[in-house]
Amino acid sequence: VGALTGILGKLARAKINIVALSAVTAGKRRYGMIFWVKQKDVARAARATCRGFGKDTFLSVARFKRYPR
Repeated sequence: VGALTGILGKLARAKINIVALSAVTAGKRRYGMIFWVKQKDVARAARATCRGFGKDTFLSVARFKRYPR
């Protein structure tokens, strides 16, 4: 299937919608992904995606302030 199904499945089970997603592969079973969720779901998404991953997993959570137009 796909390399991202595990992570996306965790978000789906937590009922967290993804706003946007971008992913790349580097071969040899290496990949990276960045995804966006609504501000209210950031903490839940971080908890949901961190469970069950090994020490080589890198997770960065950035919070962006929405500026008026």
